[in-house]
Amino acid sequence: MIGEICGKISKIYNDNIIINVNGIGYIIFLSSKIIEQMDIGDEISILVETRFKVDKICLFGFINEFQHQCFQHISNISGVSDKIATEISGIFSPSDFLSIIDGKSKKNTIKINGVGPKTWEKISFSLERNKNFYNDCVQYQSNSDNYSDKNVNFDNHELYHDGIQGLISIGINKNLAKSLIKKSLNDMRNNSLEIDLQSLIKESLKNYQGNFVSSSN
Repeated sequence: MIGEICGKISKIYNDNIIINVNGIGYIIFLSSKIIEQMDIGDEISILVETRFKVDKICLFGFINEFQHQCFQHISNISGVSDKIATEISGIFSPSDFLSIIDGKSKKNTIKINGVGPKTWEKISFSLERNKNFYNDCVQYQSNSDNYSDKNVNFDNHELYHDGIQGLISIGINKNLAKSLIKKSLNDMRNNSLEIDLQSLIKESLKNYQGNFVSSSN
């Protein structure tokens, strides 16, 4: 069985990517939210759950241990497919799940790609009664080092997504916006700067203007 894959992203699709490892391309199914943060050519390390189907073998990927454990809990719920479990595992942080379990988040306002309200109600109902899942959420919430994955630098999920949307809204194309936000996040982390949406967009625009001036000369 395959537990982890390290390589370069060669293709990106709506619900999966292809990682090239020594000339062999592995199809890895991921949450759409994680895929949004990836670019072709990125070198990444992905945790993998191998699932055997009737006519094929499927690999489902996760960027940290919490997402992997979350997938295992959700995919064990009757009637919930592995793809839905993968999608949900990449959307919510441990604190998000705790808010759902504790009733602080209104379940009927949560929208998940490919998940209808009845299915989500069934999933949330099951998670609320799963003590092991609750304990996992508490454990990973209290240990942020286990939740973030420094190999791929995808901590700050919401900031990354919101930053891209902010740049797109002022006319910057999506691919360039992704590159600018990723560079700015890495630069700000490396310099131990406080990161919020306003400072992230400001830093990205500074990089954008610098690139524009360089290309003009």
